[in-house]
Amino acid sequence: MLSNMRNFSVIIPAFNEARTIKGVIEVAKKCDYVDEIIVVDDGSSDETGTIATGAGARVITLSPNRGKAQAMDAGVKAAKNDYICFLDADLKNFSIEILNNIIAPVVDGRYDMFAVIFGRSIWGINWLTPHLPIISGNRALSKETWNLVPEKFKVKFQIEIALNYSAKRAGKKIGAISWPGFSHAIKEKKYGLWRGLYRRVKMIWDIIWIFARVRIEK
Repeated sequence: MLSNMRNFSVIIPAFNEARTIKGVIEVAKKCDYVDEIIVVDDGSSDETGTIATGAGARVITLSPNRGKAQAMDAGVKAAKNDYICFLDADLKNFSIEILNNIIAPVVDGRYDMFAVIFGRSIWGINWLTPHLPIISGNRALSKETWNLVPEKFKVKFQIEIALNYSAKRAGKKIGAISWPGFSHAIKEKKYGLWRGLYRRVKMIWDIIWIFARVRIEK
């Protein structure tokens, strides 16, 4: 049982995640410190929003697709609590134990922002995790920390690096751990080889670009 009482709003940005969204919601519903679950349906063409509503989430629908950062921002603005936890919509091997390990360090005041990163099977990668930038869509923080990010950096997949940079610059304590077996559906399987590869390249470009921007504009 976590030691402090803080209510969290879980925010799940989702684009065509009908196959996995229910499972993520069901785990979030088990957490004693979560009293609101918001799914931001970011222009999906499948049944993501309908399934999320049926699973008990509050659904915000964006149209057309606006990208991950804008979906996250819409969820934050709609959330009733001062503390939020972002979750990816396509998680595999997700459990209440993992969710508690995302939230607990913020509840206890050990960190201002804390993330759980997908465990990697490649030797050495998990050992390197504490020394690498935190790239994870699964993190707990306060709205205050989120609002440190300038609007110009709330763009697509740039948001995770922008969050790290803005929090660190403000003197916030941030941390992360890797979790063996925790993963998500890879883009090539979700969208097909070439479309998935194209989306992966765009994501990598976003990350490279934001690294450059925060250093140029600081």
